[in-house]
Amino acid sequence: MPNDKQQQPVQSATAATLSYLELADVLVEFLEVAIHYVLYVRELYPAELFEARRKYNVPVQMSRHPALNTYIRNVLSSLKPDLEKGIVSKLYLAIHDPSKTLVEKFTFHIRSLLEEFDEAVRKTAQTTINLNDIEANLRAFLMKIGVCDSMLRPNPPDCSFVLLVELTNPTHPSAPPPNIPPSAWVPGEPAEVDLDANASIVPLKTMDAGLLKMQLYAEESARKGKS
Repeated sequence: MPNDKQQQPVQSATAATLSYLELADVLVEFLEVAIHYVLYVRELYPAELFEARRKYNVPVQMSRHPALNTYIRNVLSSLKPDLEKGIVSKLYLAIHDPSKTLVEKFTFHIRSLLEEFDEAVRKTAQTTINLNDIEANLRAFLMKIGVCDSMLRPNPPDCSFVLLVELTNPTHPSAPPPNIPPSAWVPGEPAEVDLDANASIVPLKTMDAGLLKMQLYAEESARKGKS
């Protein structure tokens, strides 16, 4: 017998792709979580300083120390305008031993295809990736950070870290936001980011979002742990 109920068409919803500026917002948020998680995994601070959180459905650890959190947040707030301009090339998390020798470095290598375009183009530019896909990629980044300990040697006790940014056009950095002191950015020295010639490289993850690409890798000095 015929079915009196009219069958409803199956609907398929496709998530909208992110704009370039929306992607920059998501990336800054991710970088904050990733920096905290690296500091925890590489034991730069006592484990008690961190608390368990979830990001992109991945368990991570975030610092509870106000001064540390403010430092990280200020760096990323200052970086964001240059990221939106497409002139951020690398964000380094550089780890130094007590003698101020660089022993390990995490590099977030970012490449934007909108560097040469004006603000009007950047405001309307659309990526090729939606929020679900970008979060899946960033989830994989965090999972790689979580296991990078097995690929790197332990750092010496009492290490410190610094965040440094490399711009594609270092002569034209953006002014810091009003709530960030002008002294937030100072020129760095090559010794702060240059490892020895025999340093090893550990690739962790890459992402291609069309207009913006990011790669994360770690490097460690061949002299680490040697007196």
